[in-house]
Amino acid sequence: MEYISVADKDNKEIGMIRSLSELIGEQYSIVVTELENRYYSPTVYEVKSVKDKLGYVYLELLIGSDDHRYTKSCAVKDVNKNIRMLDDDRLAIFDVDGNRYIIQSLTELDKKSLKRLEPYLF
Repeated sequence: MEYISVADKDNKEIGMIRSLSELIGEQYSIVVTELENRYYSPTVYEVKSVKDKLGYVYLELLIGSDDHRYTKSCAVKDVNKNIRMLDDDRLAIFDVDGNRYIIQSLTELDKKSLKRLEPYLF
């Protein structure tokens, strides 16, 4: 929410937003909507399956929000870089398509999901 680079259509930086709190009304709404679209990171509620095959890890995840959840399959390459702890209890998963998924709390994850992920937690 601070120090957000603003670029033109050619990806050339044209400015910097020091803090979203400095924006008002429609400006704030536009920037927040763009950030949410660009950095969409659904919450993972369950890890349904994990398969290791030919250097990729294939995951079937239950993702979404509290009121709308759905199953998503994804592939992860180089798990050392793309399945990583954000802090003591949160985990991020980055798939080969550039999507990111967040486990908000490993301690609150069900035991089966945690057991499926354990070999990839470094």
